[in-house]
Amino acid sequence: MLKAIFLTVFAVALVATLLLAPAFAQPATAPQSGAQVTPPAPGAMPMMDMCGPMMAGGAMSADPKHHAAMMEMRGEMMKTMGELMMKHAQRMQNMPAK
Repeated sequence: MLKAIFLTVFAVALVATLLLAPAFAQPATAPQSGAQVTPPAPGAMPMMDMCGPMMAGGAMSADPKHHAAMMEMRGEMMKTMGELMMKHAQRMQNMPAK
């Protein structure tokens, strides 16, 4: 009788473990492609808030000289970012495979 109870408890514990283990082994969920990611609130990153209109190609004023200066600065920043990305890509290609 004691052996039957022990086997029953063992069987129930084994089944519960087998059923619950995959649920706890799941990785943390990442946003799916196409999922909307909310941007940080304005003011959370002041530098990014300042650069937003410039990166979008818009100017803060209607002054043509100011617009030209902003577009030149935007071009320089985009060129610098491109160069940094190319250097990073070259480093990644030159890394030995694990």
